[in-house]
Amino acid sequence: MRLLSLAAAFFVSVLPACLGTAPEGASVEDAFARAATEVHGDVRPDCLAEHLREAVAQNRARMPLYAEASNGESERVSKLLIGLEEASIVVAARVDEPSAVYHAAGIPIVCDGVVPMSWTPPFVAVSLRSVNDTFTPLNGEAVAADLRDALAKGGPDAVAALAHQWIGRLASTPHRHCLVRHVLESVARIALLAEDHERLARRRKLPSPAGIDDDLLRAHLSGLGVSAYLDEQAAPIQARGVPILCNDVPTIPMPGEGRTRANATAPSAHAR
Repeated sequence: MRLLSLAAAFFVSVLPACLGTAPEGASVEDAFARAATEVHGDVRPDCLAEHLREAVAQNRARMPLYAEASNGESERVSKLLIGLEEASIVVAARVDEPSAVYHAAGIPIVCDGVVPMSWTPPFVAVSLRSVNDTFTPLNGEAVAADLRDALAKGGPDAVAALAHQWIGRLASTPHRHCLVRHVLESVARIALLAEDHERLARRRKLPSPAGIDDDLLRAHLSGLGVSAYLDEQAAPIQARGVPILCNDVPTIPMPGEGRTRANATAPSAHAR
């Protein structure tokens, strides 16, 4: 029950490439929409749900391959991951449905933030060497609580700053805490895009889309606890060179990193 209560859409991964500079004569809105189109081909009414369905399909295909490489030990991790992704599809409509009015106005909110699963590294049963760095379990729920507090007190910019601090803290163990890192990167990216969404909505004379971005942020934060649990369960398998989880999430490009890191404060310690 505890794991089900944490399901919340943790695997919603966000983000395409940075928008870049609009060509001469093109509006910021045009550049914004073009970035989403280059990633997805079009703006779908269910970008988040479709992304999750792609993730389920990928991980179902990889599950028996990892099981063979790990003598069956990875099967529980794979099943839990897939179950969480499927549960997240159910709640994805809360984010997908209200985005339609912004899509109609040329603002691809949600769609511009979902990374295609095709960006995930190719499957590898066993990496070149085992992972020897020590795994220290992380209290993901405590990290999420800190990030929620940052959101309440400082808004998206404060969340992005704190998420970047945690990403930096995990940088010394690149083959550990892969789901937590992935969620933190997603949180940072969503938070950084929120300002763009707000500005473009004002130009289109639309209501603030802050609620959509806020729902997306909170869904990710509610998934940090179970992400930390999955990282911990996968650690012994990863130690033998089977890159489950770490090799199963797409890289998330980060726009405007310097905007949030300069004034960030160091996170409190939540290692268990």
